[in-house]
Amino acid sequence: MKIHEVMLRAMAKRITWWQAAEIIGISCRQMRRWLRRYEEHGYEGLRDRRRGRVSEKRVPLKQVEAVLRLYQDQYFDFNVRHFHEKLQAEHGIKLSYTWVKLALQGAGLVKKGRKRGVHRKRRPRRSLPGMLLHIDGSQHQWFCSDGRITDRDCRTGTVLRPLQRSGESLFPHSQRWRRSQS
Repeated sequence: MKIHEVMLRAMAKRITWWQAAEIIGISCRQMRRWLRRYEEHGYEGLRDRRRGRVSEKRVPLKQVEAVLRLYQDQYFDFNVRHFHEKLQAEHGIKLSYTWVKLALQGAGLVKKGRKRGVHRKRRPRRSLPGMLLHIDGSQHQWFCSDGRITDRDCRTGTVLRPLQRSGESLFPHSQRWRRSQS
């Protein structure tokens, strides 16, 4: 439902102003402000008064041109981070790093960074039990309580019987595997 539809329902007394505020997602106090503006100025009082105004935080055009000219003439071989540091230190231009980066990218002077992939890709579990074993011989209590060498099956997640050897070596595991295959 659009905002003006909710406001019309509240004006027609089909819903309360409190319910209208809840539907729109604003506070009751803000809804009272909107109601007062509606009563004073009619439907025009509900329009966004910021529309068509220039932001107060907008960077002047001359400063934008100066930044782009500096990058093209003097700092064309700098990356954005170093260029931003030089702007602040040597030229006294105090702009945010993000603004400088977006301005350079928008002007086509710097390429946009590539999108990052997934941090870790999950490996699908093996199709048969015993195809992949995780061998752990650390003294920490990951799988067993007494720090013995253990094998954990990737498919089922079960811990196979621990070996009674101290130290971590592949030899006991290969012997166990050979015995299981014969």
